[in-house]
Amino acid sequence: MNIFIEAAGSLTSGYLIKAIKASGNRVISSDISDFNHGKILSDDFIVMPKLNDSNLWEKTLYLLKKHDVEIVIPSLDE
Repeated sequence: MNIFIEAAGSLTSGYLIKAIKASGNRVISSDISDFNHGKILSDDFIVMPKLNDSNLWEKTLYLLKKHDVEIVIPSLDE
């Protein structure tokens, strides 16, 4: 199963990625930059559009479908 987490550079993402992999699932992580530890730890990585992108939701939906995401775990820890 492909499980998606956001904010791969956040403090909690490393724990989530390890737990998802330990459960036998694939991790697809994302952030607005590919310069973070989550990209290295994950099975796949998506650079997401920025918040001010006028097509944010359309692009997000396209990217989730493209990567066959089945579950989304919101993980931004701000």
